[in-house]
Amino acid sequence: MALDIIVGLVSMFLVPSLATSNIRAMGHLTLSQTLLIVRLGLFAIIAFEAFAVWSYWQSRFWARRLVLAGCVLYLYPILHLQASWNYSHFHAVMTVYGAVLAIFLLWYLNTRDVRAWFPRPLPAAS
Repeated sequence: MALDIIVGLVSMFLVPSLATSNIRAMGHLTLSQTLLIVRLGLFAIIAFEAFAVWSYWQSRFWARRLVLAGCVLYLYPILHLQASWNYSHFHAVMTVYGAVLAIFLLWYLNTRDVRAWFPRPLPAAS
């Protein structure tokens, strides 16, 4: 996730064409206004990822669940690995790398010691 944050920051500020190459003027917005909205949206996503990484480090239970959900999402592109290979070998290799990392994290985050480190939230008193 930290690597996603770094790549997101680099692509957002140094290479804006990566994220915005197919954007045209939307309705009454100019291209520069659209780019600003896209950059602000990307910044909000990156800020949330940074907050989630910090919360994970602070052993917040919801952050562990968020990482587990992200691992499941990283497994989905494996279904389209052949199309990824035809598109770009690098993209296919990164897809496999993401899937292997996701499988490892799914196993590791469910080990007894790690589950004990993330305290379960107490149920609300009625």
